[in-house]
Amino acid sequence: MELRNVDASVLFSGDPSNLDTLQRFSADMQMYTTGNSNPDPAIYMKTFTCGEISKPETGWSGQNFSRFCDPAYDALWEAASRELDPAKRSALFIEMNDVLADQFVVIPLVHRADAFGVSDRLQGVNPTPWDRLTWNIAEWRKSE
Repeated sequence: MELRNVDASVLFSGDPSNLDTLQRFSADMQMYTTGNSNPDPAIYMKTFTCGEISKPETGWSGQNFSRFCDPAYDALWEAASRELDPAKRSALFIEMNDVLADQFVVIPLVHRADAFGVSDRLQGVNPTPWDRLTWNIAEWRKSE
C-alpha cells in the first residue's frame, strides 16, 4: 500500500492534465471532506449517478469522482427528481443513501462541526447548518 498526501490546491484544482486531481481519481481509495451543504440533497445525490462520472470523454468534468455506477441508483435519483410529495421524495433519498452506504461508495468517518462565539450584546443571531452564519445579518442588533 502506498499512502500519498496530495496538496488540496492540486487535488481540487480541476487541471485535466494532472493525474493527482480529484477528477482523475487515479487511486484505489481517496479520503477528503465533502458532503451536502444544501437542505435539499438532490444536487449532492446526483453526483453519484452514472452520467456524472468524470472521464476523458467529458474532459474529466463530471462530478462522480468515485466512478460508482448503478442503474438502480440512477432510477431512484430520476424518481426523486420528479417526485413532488415531500414524504415520498424523502424516502427515495433515504433509499439512495442506503445504496451508497451498503455498497461502500461513501464511508462517513467524521463530521467537522463548526463552532463560533457571539457576544451576549449581539441579538438576533440565528445560526443554521444550511447557510452562512451571516444569512440573517439584517436582523442583528446590538443590545444596550
